[in-house]
Amino acid sequence: KANVTVKVAGGQTYEPIILDNSDAEYPSGIHVIAQGAKAKLKQRDDGLAIRVIKAEGLRIENFEVDANGKDKAIEFVLGCPFATISKLSISGYTKAGIYGSGLTGAKNSHVLVEDCEFRPGNDASSGILIEKGLSESIRFIMVERCRMIGPMKSGIEINGPVVAIELRENIFHQT
Repeated sequence: KANVTVKVAGGQTYEPIILDNSDAEYPSGIHVIAQGAKAKLKQRDDGLAIRVIKAEGLRIENFEVDANGKDKAIEFVLGCPFATISKLSISGYTKAGIYGSGLTGAKNSHVLVEDCEFRPGNDASSGILIEKGLSESIRFIMVERCRMIGPMKSGIEINGPVVAIELRENIFHQT
């Protein structure tokens, strides 16, 4: 359920999306959606166009992200139950298109990555890289209908104990 919805015009370029909710200042259910054509997100100096820390119910949809040769394009830190990343085109990264450290959902409230396309900046990277971080395990993550277009080291790389990860209807090419 969206508590706050930000709709932006497609075909435009916007500042990076940075959401640090480590102090639980923001409500759950923030949605940022580009309408029509994909909108582009600028990147910070470290290459990140999206950085999220501990945000429940976040939805980011219909953006294009180019890391321009930097390590990561998108980073999630700590639990993000009900978070959805949808219809993103992610390219130019050298380590991971989406990087998650301590990224966890909860039972019946998965972290969902859907309908995204990953095109790395080199063949040593992963489309999605999830590491244990501070949590005990990597839990309740779902990746569906994504395209991992290589060459790349792996489409999805998991480093740590796993409780529940679902992969559905994804395409892996040269991974």
